Amino acid sequence: MSTGATDALHLRSIGIPVYGTSAMMTDPTGYRGHGLNERIEITAYQATLDFWYGVMKQL
Repeated sequence: MSTGATDALHLRSIGIPVYGTSAMMTDPTGYRGHGLNERIEITAYQATLDFWYGVMKQL
């Protein structure tokens, strides 16, 4: 589930609904997800896990 490069374009083109979301819960000043020294804050990682756990429980 990513709003970036996914297979969603191909699935949508054949009529399959696709939803994308990004749940990276981080302070923009602390985000270094792409580039040198890639990393995210531990608290952001835990918040992201909590978000996806909640989503999966609802399915």
